Amino acid sequence: MTIISHDDGTAPLPNNSPYSKVSGTVSGSELVDGKAVTTVNAQDISHTFTVPGINVNLPIPVAPTGGTVTVKATFKVSKSGTFDWQCEAPCGTGSTGWGGPMVTPDYMEGSINVTAQ
Repeated sequence: MTIISHDDGTAPLPNNSPYSKVSGTVSGSELVDGKAVTTVNAQDISHTFTVPGINVNLPIPVAPTGGTVTVKATFKVSKSGTFDWQCEAPCGTGSTGWGGPMVTPDYMEGSINVTAQ
């Protein structure tokens, strides 16, 4: 999977958040602009791509102003189905950051279909 983010805003997570750690990938890491990482500093996160049903979490760091950040990861899924995904960083509107796009399907939440080969 490749995620290209243009978002230069932060949605900091608590320092002990499990969502700052990569999980469910084949290598146990993700590539951020070509560099392998297993965690992203909780204060430098813009979004996450989190699929609890298949134990995948990809923290997405803040992009440089006017630029992009590219996150690449490979994961192997052992079961077919439709799985919900969501961003676990409070990047939405309102005083808590959990409004607006955070509750709008296909913005910061949605589903993926996985088929066995």
